[in-house]
Amino acid sequence: MGVVHNLFGDDVPLIEEDTFQIDERHMAGLTQMIANDLHIQREQIIDFDLNCYDSQPASLVGLHEEFVSSPRLDNLGSSLCALDALIQHSKLPSEQRDHAEIDMIMLFDHEEVGSTSAQGADSNMAVEVTQRIFGAFTTFNTEEYFQSIHRSFLLSADMAHAVHPNYADKHQAQHTPMIQEGIVLKINANQRYATDCVGSSVMKVLAARA
Repeated sequence: MGVVHNLFGDDVPLIEEDTFQIDERHMAGLTQMIANDLHIQREQIIDFDLNCYDSQPASLVGLHEEFVSSPRLDNLGSSLCALDALIQHSKLPSEQRDHAEIDMIMLFDHEEVGSTSAQGADSNMAVEVTQRIFGAFTTFNTEEYFQSIHRSFLLSADMAHAVHPNYADKHQAQHTPMIQEGIVLKINANQRYATDCVGSSVMKVLAARA
């Protein structure tokens, strides 16, 4: 939850109590609970963003437990895999790692619907972060930065829908993702996905080696 309150410091006089009339738009009980958690007066709250999510763990349901019911699979599944891979790679012996390379993952607050937000996947955040990392290792040079980026390999990881057993006829015969049957490469003619011929070839080689 993001809460805006008393942005100018405790030593600055607060605006008159009824200026924002927070109770006209929000429940008094909720705003009082927020104020208690933040150890402030309820009248100090100007506004807030509230995001609710399902806290129930994943489970198997159905007569034979044949269905998977789980919130937040998209896209915490691949986020966890990426983080695990980064940690495992960092534990490799020094002689097995290329110290000229930088391994990183980027986990965005907003994806798809919020991609164009200030911190979304389609924002300038990725450029800013990589430029600052590059500059931390050497004197920043724009040309060398671009060369480094073009030598890099980017993998955009997401979730894919498996074939629905009740609507198998809606899938093409050669495009029928199955649960627990491996990764799926998403390709879009309008390039809404990051997959291209080079990237898909690299993934096929890595999958074969695995």
